[in-house]
Amino acid sequence: MTTIPRPPREEQALREVGRTEVSRTTALSIGLLLLASVASIPVLRAVGVGLAAPEERWAPFVGLRGALAEAREIAGEEGALAANRRVLRGLHDFEGALEDTAPFAEPVQRWGQWALTRCGGVGNERALVGRGGRLHYAPDVAVVSGQGFLEPAVLTRRFRSGESWERAPGPDPRPALRALHGWLEERGARLLVLPVPSKAAIEPEGYSRRFADGSPPLSNPSWERWTSWLDAEKIEWLDLRPVLEAEAGDAEAGDADAYLERDSHWTPSSMEEAALALAARLEPWLDPVAEDDPVLLRRQAVVEGRGDLAVMLRLPEGREPWPLQRVTVHPVTDDLGRGWRPTRGAAVLLLGDSFTNVFADDGLGWGGGAGLAEQLAYRLQRPVDRLAQNAGGAWAARQALRSELRSDPARLDGVRVVVYQFAERELAFGDWREIEWPKRLGR
Repeated sequence: MTTIPRPPREEQALREVGRTEVSRTTALSIGLLLLASVASIPVLRAVGVGLAAPEERWAPFVGLRGALAEAREIAGEEGALAANRRVLRGLHDFEGALEDTAPFAEPVQRWGQWALTRCGGVGNERALVGRGGRLHYAPDVAVVSGQGFLEPAVLTRRFRSGESWERAPGPDPRPALRALHGWLEERGARLLVLPVPSKAAIEPEGYSRRFADGSPPLSNPSWERWTSWLDAEKIEWLDLRPVLEAEAGDAEAGDADAYLERDSHWTPSSMEEAALALAARLEPWLDPVAEDDPVLLRRQAVVEGRGDLAVMLRLPEGREPWPLQRVTVHPVTDDLGRGWRPTRGAAVLLLGDSFTNVFADDGLGWGGGAGLAEQLAYRLQRPVDRLAQNAGGAWAARQALRSELRSDPARLDGVRVVVYQFAERELAFGDWREIEWPKRLGR
């Protein structure tokens, strides 16, 4: 076999890689500097330098001590394995608390992120910087750019991905939805699944130049397989993609309005269009409007907000490179001017997440009284009930309903339709563990 000789420069480089020389003085200096840097952290913490309050010095250790004490109690009641899980969770929380309260960590992280975002257009592991100052939620981007969420290898990997101190997540949404559908059917109620697409799915051109303005919506490779399964199971669902696509504009020109610019949620106008489409779907299933139902009205208000993704970047206060976004919302009231309230026992129950609560929950930063349930009630001109959790639509919303049924078995009396709204990313990243729904009395 003929050997091809290497160029002289390559041979020289290979020789030099293996014979890098460092003087003893330099090596000792570097080693001492490294040791001093590592040792300085506990010293600074002990004396309180860089910490906002003295109690912050020992807060992580107090939390760890509490976790160990709790583990001892669990060991006597539930056994060693349960106690070990509690210790593991305590150690995880302890590590996180050390990071959060480390001396100078806050300003260094905030100003470091500011430099990356301001000068390089770089986000972090949660908030990604797109075009024109638009921000995207990283899991939303991962859903439309990753593998199919129903692929066997993906389901297996997700099942094994849970923390060692927690129950394994349920990666497959189908058993959970089948169980909820069947249970509601036994009660004489319908289930309507309402997955909300992400900004990255509807407005991909706002994230990457690879997509032209007006590009068709993106979807996960398993999307069609999942919707075909819903149809085969006779589970009703509403596709919001056409609605949101019609609302989306030119992201580069700055008039894209299906989603908030620096928030993971939709704009008030696109949410209201979704409520209109949802009301049209529900109308044939409901009784005529009763004479004693209150007349619902809407007023107009203007609110300003930073956006949850801007908050996730954790930039220095007042140094964000974008202005607040101003949007027009429409709070719903009755004819006496009283704000809308959910009605227990209404024919429609909206089970949802933060897409339901945005513009309804002041804590989300966009005002209140104008969320999805409010707009749905206005379009139907009928009472609507609401049960929404801001995070964890796959698990938290269903668990919240199960908890209320435990305390009030008649919680769903009068309900004809349960609208189950969740962000589409829950299909790929949510916890779909099955819940044991209660049996009806007399069965």
